[in-house]
Amino acid sequence: MCTMNTTKPRTKNLPQKEKRVNRRQIEEICREENDIRKRETLDKAAKQRRRGELDFTAREMRMTKP
Repeated sequence: MCTMNTTKPRTKNLPQKEKRVNRRQIEEICREENDIRKRETLDKAAKQRRRGELDFTAREMRMTKP
C-alpha cells in the first residue's frame, strides 16, 4: 500500500523546491500503483462475468479505491 506519511522523515531537511518535486513524484507513483490495482480487479471481474461466475463482490472494488 502506498502512503504519503512514510516519506516525511526523508524530505524534512531538503530545500523547499526539492520537497515539492519529491512529493509530486511520490504522488505519481502512488497514482500509477492504484490504477494498476484497479485495472487488475476490473479484469478479474470481466473474466468471471465471461465464465458466468457472478460471485465477484463489490467489496474488492472498494478495497482498490485510493
